[in-house]
Amino acid sequence: AVVSTQSTGEFSKRHPELICVSLHPGVIKTDLNRYFDKFWKCIGVCCSCCMLSPEDGAETSLYCATAEICAHNGMYFKNSHVEQLKEKMSDERLQERLWEISMAVVESFMGMQE
Repeated sequence: AVVSTQSTGEFSKRHPELICVSLHPGVIKTDLNRYFDKFWKCIGVCCSCCMLSPEDGAETSLYCATAEICAHNGMYFKNSHVEQLKEKMSDERLQERLWEISMAVVESFMGMQE
């Protein structure tokens, strides 16, 4: 989440013509726990009453994809609303540094593909 949120802020500055947001869909009750070991399956069962249905979990993603959110470019959404980020996640120097590191990794990977 940190990488996504910080990258979103930097991306929106570098490409203001595009709308870029990050979001938290919530903890969603799915059958993905079938791949987990017994401990995590038990945790999933115990916490399932507090989890969102897949339909409810999709609401924030659908909101961001369909609502007029141009004024919120680069923002973080939770429960279909803009959420205030923690101070460190809003640090523009950290966002820029993360962008630089990410681009170096991508460029290195892309260079290996040629």
